[in-house]
Amino acid sequence: MPEDVDVYRNNIRALLRIMASLGHASDTLIGKAANALMYQTGKDLGKIEGKKLDKSDDLETALKMLMKAEEGVWQIDPWKDEGASDYIFEEGNVKKARLIFRECPVRQVCMTHGVEQDKVICRITHGLFAGMMGEILGKKVDVHVEHAGPNACKKIMEMK
Repeated sequence: MPEDVDVYRNNIRALLRIMASLGHASDTLIGKAANALMYQTGKDLGKIEGKKLDKSDDLETALKMLMKAEEGVWQIDPWKDEGASDYIFEEGNVKKARLIFRECPVRQVCMTHGVEQDKVICRITHGLFAGMMGEILGKKVDVHVEHAGPNACKKIMEMK
């Protein structure tokens, strides 16, 4: 059994290095379209994975469902301005919500390997999250970073 743990640990380290390499090399290999391409790739995968989950029209329920499905991967909390009555607000006829991503394995890869946040490997994760949430909520969902930090990231989720 200890050998299995060592194998898994080494595999995870190798995958983290590969992710970091992808982040470093994407601009050279793919060019300016890398972020959009990876976001859409993640979103397509998220839609596939999201179809396996139950549906809800409630943001907090949807977040709990996603975190349960991806157990131990993310810790995401809705965030609202002081004095706001709800997590969801409207701007230009688009419903939006601010989310705090407290736990994110991709952020840890960025921090460990010196990869800039909110680039290719983050964008594929944003797309994955948007695709899954879109399927759960039954809406078109997009995710944009408002602030990327070492301990948490604040993101805007748009729902159409």
